[in-house]
Amino acid sequence: MNSFLSKKTGYYIIFAAFCTAGIIFDFIKFPAPIIFPDFLKMDISVIPSVIIAFTFGVLPGILLEFIKNTVHLFIFYEDSKSINEIANFIINCSFIYCAGALYTKNITKKNAVIGCLLGSLAITAAAAFIHNSFVIPAYDEILYHTPEDIIEAVQKTIPFVKTQTEYILYCITPFYLLKGLLATGITVLIYKKIEPLLNWHEYYPDENQNE
Repeated sequence: MNSFLSKKTGYYIIFAAFCTAGIIFDFIKFPAPIIFPDFLKMDISVIPSVIIAFTFGVLPGILLEFIKNTVHLFIFYEDSKSINEIANFIINCSFIYCAGALYTKNITKKNAVIGCLLGSLAITAAAAFIHNSFVIPAYDEILYHTPEDIIEAVQKTIPFVKTQTEYILYCITPFYLLKGLLATGITVLIYKKIEPLLNWHEYYPDENQNE
């Protein structure tokens, strides 16, 4: 029973640590490459959720992402009226699901890399769909930022973009693909360092041995 309690405590400690990291990373934004408009910022806040999905499974990874976006929502509600947080949650969950589901089926570095690459494609497709069907209409309806306002801002860096479809195709799609590949690259680089953490349960004896 004592080993079980220790294992359960370890679970909560690791989850809380990565949850805190995800929340902190969510506040650290940095500029995207110069070809993208100023309102699109890069961040690596999905990485703690992916690592938790690797460690404990997809659902805990999604739970961490939910907590992170909920905290962000409470702080920045007046800025986005929850539009950004809802979109960010759905988009990032596509990455977490693909990466975590593949990795936990067969725990190898190869599967971690392939899962993250599939996650990069998933996050790109999800972002294109969510921005086109939810974010742009919601900004127009709730925040009174019309599609024309968005396109005008985009044209400062991508002057040939003239329609909403072109905005999704030439701005949102490459931005999120780059964001996914950045998360993939960092995850691969730190994999060896966090591998003992991913296999944390191996350090606990079977609880039945202590009964």
